Amino acid sequence: MLCGRRVSDSEKVFAITSVREHAPFACITCGVELVLKKGQIKIHHFAHKPPHKCRRSEGESIEHMRCKLEIYNALLKCENVSDVQLEH
Repeated sequence: MLCGRRVSDSEKVFAITSVREHAPFACITCGVELVLKKGQIKIHHFAHKPPHKCRRSEGESIEHMRCKLEIYNALLKCENVSDVQLEH
């Protein structure tokens, strides 16, 4: 998933702009701790710590996350679009 909640202040955060030093992060849906994944191959994202699984992350491929991020970024550039949110 692309978004999580920073535990320290309950703010919704994006994986792409988050850093591990701001951990812990929690799932917006189930509240379980998330791991920030910032590798070189896959898109930056959050994942549940195993073995927990939440309906929020089921069946979401890296390609799906990449598409959501591209749509979000494109909407941010539109002058007539406001209140853009990622994974609302």
